[in-house]
Parts: sequence; C-alpha cells; structure tokens
Amino acid sequence: MQDPSKYPERLSVAHQPKPFDLKAYQNNPKEYLNTIEPARVFQSAQPTEGVSAIERISEKFPVIKQNQSTILKVKVTPEMPVTFTSFDLGRFENDLNCITVKADQEGFASCIFTGSEGTIGRVNILAACPVTSGQVKFVIDVIQN
Repeated sequence: MQDPSKYPERLSVAHQPKPFDLKAYQNNPKEYLNTIEPARVFQSAQPTEGVSAIERISEKFPVIKQNQSTILKVKVTPEMPVTFTSFDLGRFENDLNCITVKADQEGFASCIFTGSEGTIGRVNILAACPVTSGQVKFVIDVIQN
C-alpha cells in the first residue's frame, strides 16, 4: 500500500496536482485518467486566442432523490481529459468524489453522479479540462426519498 503522505494531491483539493503534461497524457492517457487528483478542476488553460472554453451541455441544476443518479456532460477539446470534483457528498461511478474522464472525438465528456446514502441538499461540482479555459459548475439538489 502506498503512503498517502507521499501523494497529498490525491486526497484533497487543498493540494496542487502535478502540472498537466500534454505529451505524457497523449503517450499514456490511462495513467492520467486513473490517477485521482481533485484539484485538477483548478488547472484549466488561460483564455487566449485559439483556446476554447469548456461548455456545459447537461443541466446546471438537476434535482435527484437519494441513491438516484444524473449525467453531467460538458464539451471540451476532443479526446482531452475532464476532471469532475464534488465539493460535498455523493459519488461518481468510480465510487469517489472525483473522476477524470476522456472526451470523445467530438469533445463530449460525461460522467454519472449519484446522490449516495447520507447525501441531502445542494452538492457543488466543478468540471475543468487542462487544455480549455474556465470551469463549469453543477449544483445538484439531492432530496430525500
């Protein structure tokens, strides 16, 4: 088992993740996608000519019941990674509060968020891609069954 003190960026948004390395990602996308680093949502590109902005595709304010799910979808640069981080409770399909997924050839990236047991109220989620500018926010209202 790895010593968690060696990788604090994998435990909290309070720790800066490693800088994004496009060549390393292109050579081994699985390694990047399988490494959970919640603060990646703060690593978007600077807005400038030629850099597109992340776009929210799915609803910003979905309402779900506990143990129900909703799909969060964004559009970014095709085949690039997108990190979704919940700042509250709930979980993604990897059973964690953070997930990084790869956008398809058209630039669409999505994940499934579940308002797991014990999650009630507003859940704030940010999504970002390191090669697009900005972030998108989702606010999911999880209600009791």
